[in-house]
Amino acid sequence: TDRFQKFSSSDFPLPTESFFPPTPLSKGDREMTLRELEVKIREAEASGKRPLDAARFRVEWHKKFAIPVACLVFGLLGLGLSLGTKKEARSAAFALSIGVIFVYYVFIRLGEQAGDTGVLPPGLAIWGADIVLALVALALLVLNHREAAFDPLDPSHYTAWLPRLQRSGKPAGSAAGAGGPRRPVVVLRLPRSGLPTSFPGILDRYIAWQYIGHLALILTAFCSIYVLVHFMDLFDDIQQHRVKGSVVVHYYTFYAPMVAHLMMPVAVLVATLTTFGIMSRRNEITALKASGVSLYRGTLSVVVLGLLASLGLFAAGEFLLPATNRVANQDFNVIKGRPPQVASLLHRRWIVGSDGRFYNYDQAVMVDPLEPGRGLSLYGLWIYDLDPKQWMLRERTYARRAVWAPDPPPAHVQQDTWSLEQGWRRSFRGTGAFEAFSQVRTRDFEPPTYFMREEREAETLRFNELRSHIATLESMGLDVTKLRVQLYRKPAFPLIGIVMTLIGIPFSFVVGRRGALYGIGISLVIAIVYWSTLAIFEALGNNALLPPLLAAWAPNLLFAAAGLYLMLTLET
Repeated sequence: TDRFQKFSSSDFPLPTESFFPPTPLSKGDREMTLRELEVKIREAEASGKRPLDAARFRVEWHKKFAIPVACLVFGLLGLGLSLGTKKEARSAAFALSIGVIFVYYVFIRLGEQAGDTGVLPPGLAIWGADIVLALVALALLVLNHREAAFDPLDPSHYTAWLPRLQRSGKPAGSAAGAGGPRRPVVVLRLPRSGLPTSFPGILDRYIAWQYIGHLALILTAFCSIYVLVHFMDLFDDIQQHRVKGSVVVHYYTFYAPMVAHLMMPVAVLVATLTTFGIMSRRNEITALKASGVSLYRGTLSVVVLGLLASLGLFAAGEFLLPATNRVANQDFNVIKGRPPQVASLLHRRWIVGSDGRFYNYDQAVMVDPLEPGRGLSLYGLWIYDLDPKQWMLRERTYARRAVWAPDPPPAHVQQDTWSLEQGWRRSFRGTGAFEAFSQVRTRDFEPPTYFMREEREAETLRFNELRSHIATLESMGLDVTKLRVQLYRKPAFPLIGIVMTLIGIPFSFVVGRRGALYGIGISLVIAIVYWSTLAIFEALGNNALLPPLLAAWAPNLLFAAAGLYLMLTLET
């Protein structure tokens, strides 16, 4: 018998122990102490059934000693890289030490994998990275002792101590020296165009090429580091699921544009700091001011390039990333060992119809994916018709299966109808009524296209596609607040290129006086503050604490205002 109960508030006691049974927490090998690892090693060796378990625990046991010892190795390595009298050598040594850290990370991850799989003994697999870097550190210390002005990036300093087997009879550089033959030089004088030559001038082109060179180098370094760390995180999944190398290469080929899109703002900031920091250190900024050129005019070329970077980010996000991200997501699911992901509302078991009805089903099957809607079957379909004013159930319908346009349909039946099979309908209006049926046809419900609307991620949609997608989901009664924030971020985020340029120009002159390390620290602090601000405002917008438009644009407005203020305070 059906019962109807109306209440403003009520308590429903539920047996929480049956829903959430207490389960003891189990420690992984990385959470175990040395004593616990030793116990596990003895147990695994005593059983003799799973030798790889003993190797895995031994790897973790050795890591607890090898990683702390790496601090000493890095100290020796830093001592060997930082010695030298030239400032360029010290800067190069610092950049080289950053690369050494990632090399160590790669070695330790590969060694851990080799030790877990039994390819190498656990001790050698883990301590190998420390041993290799310790030998490199000792070699650098020896070279620094033999040569005072040691440059870690000069190959001749590494080969100077090697014995020379044969010396050339001609002195070096004789062919290209003052007495050697000179190559003819052809000078082409092109006519000037009718365009004004005030911009870009010689100074603008000089600064622009310096900036472009630094930007390309920094962006390549940042993207390489990101991909390297990301690959090492996926390394276990690649081996566990036996993913082919072609799939991994295909994934990173289509994921690379997204990486460059993420790294571009930080690269623009560092390139700006580096370009004007070096010019300030070389007194080129002083010469620029002495020639009567203001800083605003001197930095114009970099500001224009920052604006072009913003336009490039917007174009990539609108025309390139939606397509590449869809392909990369498919490859990522393969690497993670997940089944093919279908981004469709067919996998949403509850849907709010445009007429206010609630639809719930157990499974959706489509006969021909090439013909959307043709032969769509919904199994275990429940339809709830509610009164939106009183929030009361007016009618409830159940069908074991609902088929749209069966193939072939009867001659006297229209194809654009639902066929409900083996179900019943109960009405709660008036005295109520109950009707069972074996098959009934109706056109009162939503068509198949309503159930088949895609639920795609914002990063795989263009601006107009995302806007129409939001309108579709909103018409179905779904919460689209997060998607609205992502919609407004699409034009807002690319402007970070020009914002970072405005921020970087004032700080670059401080960097020129303080040195390269200070500039790197400033870049990291600004980047961390910006991304934190971006995340905070995005969270406020997602939780409807701020309007989506303000949540998307607020970080750029704040940082652009700070950049303009600092620009106006410069001594030009």
